[in-house]
Amino acid sequence: MPGLHQKSFNKYASRFYDKNEALADHFSHKTLLILNEAHRKIGLQPDADNCLQIAVSFDGFWLTRGHKSLIGIGAVIDILTGLVIDTHVLSLHCQICATTGAKIKKEKSNNYEQWLQEHKESGSCTINFEGVSGMMEVEAATVLWARSVEKFRLKYTIFVGDGDSKAYNKVCDLAPYGPDVEIEKEECLNHVGKRMGAALRNVVSDCSKRGITLGGRGSGRLTANAIRKLSIYYTRGIRSHDTAAEMKKAILASLHHCYSTDEHPQHSHCPSGPDSWCFFKKGLARHQFVFGHKKRVHTPLNFDLLHKHLMLIYERLTADNLLSRCERKANQNANESFHSSVWARCGKTVFHSKKKVQLAVVSAAAEYNFGPSSSLHLKNLLSIPSGENASRLSECRAKKRLTKSLERSQAAEKKRKRMRKEAIERAQREATEEEAAAYAPGMH
Repeated sequence: MPGLHQKSFNKYASRFYDKNEALADHFSHKTLLILNEAHRKIGLQPDADNCLQIAVSFDGFWLTRGHKSLIGIGAVIDILTGLVIDTHVLSLHCQICATTGAKIKKEKSNNYEQWLQEHKESGSCTINFEGVSGMMEVEAATVLWARSVEKFRLKYTIFVGDGDSKAYNKVCDLAPYGPDVEIEKEECLNHVGKRMGAALRNVVSDCSKRGITLGGRGSGRLTANAIRKLSIYYTRGIRSHDTAAEMKKAILASLHHCYSTDEHPQHSHCPSGPDSWCFFKKGLARHQFVFGHKKRVHTPLNFDLLHKHLMLIYERLTADNLLSRCERKANQNANESFHSSVWARCGKTVFHSKKKVQLAVVSAAAEYNFGPSSSLHLKNLLSIPSGENASRLSECRAKKRLTKSLERSQAAEKKRKRMRKEAIERAQREATEEEAAAYAPGMH
């Protein structure tokens, strides 16, 4: 079956693209109503400028992988509600400049500058950024923070981002809310957790180049499995505690617990009490003779071989100024989910124009915030009637989305219960073996 002619397609596509701004304004208004109500419920009131000061997560993403993308996007998402507040699309490419402009420059170079000026003044040029692709994220952050007060009556005073601080530093230099309003930086918990694994892999690699083997085979070495477990212990220490001091103690406890042996137990940081996760402290609380570190320490580490190398890593990654920025337990999961919604509409394998990407971003944000029924509003803007099938399809998509979410959460809960049951059974088995050994011949 033949498709539309290119001119016909462009005609109808332009009708969609022209409604981008109207669609974005409509859903921004709905988003702000929900956001303001949610923040007022927790007692947050507008400041002297009649603006709400809120915490947001920011992240940039690109149309093509790597550092040569012609299209880049920045998105701001509210931490409390998880709603997409604002987005900005940046482009290094204009198809008219690349075709018509190139032809005029080649054939009539004297008229090119005049044509280029008229082209930009007409508003048809899609280039709105000059520089390298990697700096698009910085530029997007600057634009989004600069217009937050005028457009939304919001102040993004808490910036949740990844380890790259270029965007945050640029926003601080901009001081969009005046010199008296400080913008605080908080870390994405997922990115912080990854730093431990990266640091441990780097130290193994660096020491290997100097002829020091920290990894490889054998008990007590930094194998791939040991690095994975230490990263999990590090992230768990942050997630399960509220203050930086508690986080640091838990992280150091996980390290020294792994160093421990029957001859040199190192459990001073481990939590005390009969319900402690540490078998040594649990045994002491129950007035039992505790031994069997070789069997019961599941991630053994060689203190003499590793401590001088790990000490620097753990000192850096348990610094108070880092852990204090993790106390909110914020992350960029919502940003990553929004990214996938955008690329589901315009895939990374094919180049798309800035206008098409803008439409994909607006429609993705609308569906992300309000569900599949938001697509019906776009049809209303285009004077396209929505029939029963369209409404039924949007309801089915919303139901399927909810069902998948419930299935994932139920599967995760089943896994947690199974792991908890296995841990209890393992602890009971070890306690029985320990009690039997205590009453063996020759034991007192």
